[in-house]
Amino acid sequence: MESRKVAAIVDTGQTVRVHLSDGSELTLDVETVVRVALQVGTPVDAVKEAELMAEERMARAYRRALFFLSYRPRSTWEVRMDLRHHGWDDVAGAVTERLIREGYLNDADFARMWVRERLREGKRSRRHIAYELMEKRIPSELAEVALREVNTEAELRTALRLARRYIKGKGRDLTRTLRYLAQRGFSRDVIETVGRELRTGKLASLGDDEAHN
Repeated sequence: MESRKVAAIVDTGQTVRVHLSDGSELTLDVETVVRVALQVGTPVDAVKEAELMAEERMARAYRRALFFLSYRPRSTWEVRMDLRHHGWDDVAGAVTERLIREGYLNDADFARMWVRERLREGKRSRRHIAYELMEKRIPSELAEVALREVNTEAELRTALRLARRYIKGKGRDLTRTLRYLAQRGFSRDVIETVGRELRTGKLASLGDDEAHN
């Protein structure tokens, strides 16, 4: 009995329809066809079909990961969890490893980007940012390097800005303002410095530019 072979390959744009000699048909991702070098005349027995289906799962999961990354940078853990959520648990590890090799995933770069964005927003303490990186499963050594940008001066600027906004909305209450900063995760040294600024009235004299930068 003659084995099944590829009779025709039809590119439909997003996918490829592979017609087999026994009248059956496979719908595959373009990348799958390229990776396995599928062409007219290629024998497709049960083993080959299983290989094609395995490659197809990888290709579809990879495409899903790229789509997920298109919105914003992600940590490796975030991509892996998204793949698992969408049913690609069995290939999540292999896909993320490929993305790392190709430069689409880099936890060190992600951590630096995350810290700089949080500093730009000026709403979070170093401790809060560190917690966010931990939630995204950034390795501790990479997180520590990225967090070096959150020095005492940068954190003090953020705390002063938040304190000014707080007292404008809640009224000048020193105890409540300092408690608010503590709840936001600011260090004791930073809170004490802000307290001194409040007591001397310097905080009230901050210009709008400093308050909103």
